[in-house]
Amino acid sequence: MRAFLVGILVLGGVTLALGFAGRFHGLGDSLSLFRPVLVPLVGLVSLALLMSGPRRLALAGVALAAGAGLSLAPPAPVSALPDTARVYGFYQKNLLWHRPHPRDVAADIRATGADFVALQEVHRFSRPILEDLGDSHPAQLVCPFAAVGGVAVLSRWPMIEGQTLCAEGQGVAGMQVATPDGPLWVLSVHLHWPFPYGQARQVEALIPELSALEGPVAVGGDFNMVAWSHAVLAIARATGTANAGYAGGTLALSFRLFGTDLAVTAPRLPIDHVLIPRDATALSVDRRGLLGSDHHGVWAEFALPPRS
Repeated sequence: MRAFLVGILVLGGVTLALGFAGRFHGLGDSLSLFRPVLVPLVGLVSLALLMSGPRRLALAGVALAAGAGLSLAPPAPVSALPDTARVYGFYQKNLLWHRPHPRDVAADIRATGADFVALQEVHRFSRPILEDLGDSHPAQLVCPFAAVGGVAVLSRWPMIEGQTLCAEGQGVAGMQVATPDGPLWVLSVHLHWPFPYGQARQVEALIPELSALEGPVAVGGDFNMVAWSHAVLAIARATGTANAGYAGGTLALSFRLFGTDLAVTAPRLPIDHVLIPRDATALSVDRRGLLGSDHHGVWAEFALPPRS
């Protein structure tokens, strides 16, 4: 039994450690998907081995599990702000490219009173949503991405002339808007799947463009990757942002296995995020309904710092 536990600890510990190597190879980010499972596994096996040995390996496993567990801790939104603070709402949604006119998504966006909207998989089937929201969110930018559709960013606040970013084919659309608290870049991001697919190369190509943006930035996106991954953290560093909070699992596996609908029973992957300026105050993050998509929407509220 001890040899079995040692084998589990070594295999789990190596996999857990390699999950932090995303900056060197895309495989690292793919392995980081298993961190929420590996942290308790490595921790429990290590504790069991503390009583039966080898103690040094067990202590190393405890330290690894504790350190890795810290990376999973979600941000803690505040509950109150000064009465004079203005609260902004950001709505993030992957529409699912082949679904018809998403009127229910438009209605949900209106119901939240969103200031900013980030959409992915904006295809010819779902593009009418832009017209639906034209009166409430007149500032709009759509950029081509892939066969599943483009990325779009919308705002109820006016676009600043000449301040746009359209990384065509790279999965980013952005514009700088004039809010009551000053200019703010608002981006919509759609990343490819991770290794063995092209996410790492895509992120590497985007970093210089994102780093060149001047002023505060807010990002909504289908990152196809968890919040603690190198890909998401690299984009956060490049844009001077931080995760507004965890909305929980957002991707529902949309197929059936042995007659069971996995969208109902399987765990959902937390791969849709809203990033806000580091000096902004996160107030709340919630998961919205699927509304005909395979992705839940994400709703985040935050306050920008007062203008100097």
